[in-house]
Amino acid sequence: MPVGFRYDLWCVPMNTVTDCIWYGKDKEWQEFYADKFQELFRSQGISEFKDQFNLDGTEPEFVLETEGYRKQSCGMPNLSHIAKVTSRSLL
Repeated sequence: MPVGFRYDLWCVPMNTVTDCIWYGKDKEWQEFYADKFQELFRSQGISEFKDQFNLDGTEPEFVLETEGYRKQSCGMPNLSHIAKVTSRSLL
């Protein structure tokens, strides 16, 4: 499987949010990251969001599927809500 952003990488925003809340050592970057993460999923819509990307942000040719359909990670929308705690945006 090609290298890319896949289902299990929802831990990146989770770790960023946790670090911001617990330690806040790089709060400016963590808030910036949370804003970008929120913007991405807000722009796609909760039922249409994509959760697999190449490292350059494009959609991969190889998309993991489960039982014949394209699976969406339940971790991604959940983390989007949690990232709101860190986000500077009020939207």
